[in-house]
Amino acid sequence: MCQYVKALLTQSPHVVLNLAEVNYVDSSGVGTLVSLYTSARGAGGNIKLAGLTTRVKDVLQITKLGTIFEVFDAAENAAASFNELAGSSSPEEWAV
Repeated sequence: MCQYVKALLTQSPHVVLNLAEVNYVDSSGVGTLVSLYTSARGAGGNIKLAGLTTRVKDVLQITKLGTIFEVFDAAENAAASFNELAGSSSPEEWAV
């Protein structure tokens, strides 16, 4: 997964990881999250997390990664947060 997301960062430095299906994160998973965060920041972007289970939230809190990553209940909210104006324009404004 790490290499796949790093490849995505070359196309867009803003990535949302929907972790709703992840029940547990071990030390390798923590290392992967840190590596992805570092790569995204180096590309001028960010990684945001969504859909965390209670166990994953606990791991982020214990490792203090909860202070680094922005966490959202829904992936759509995380994606919208990348653009402060998301949802504030109308389709008429999108015409070129």
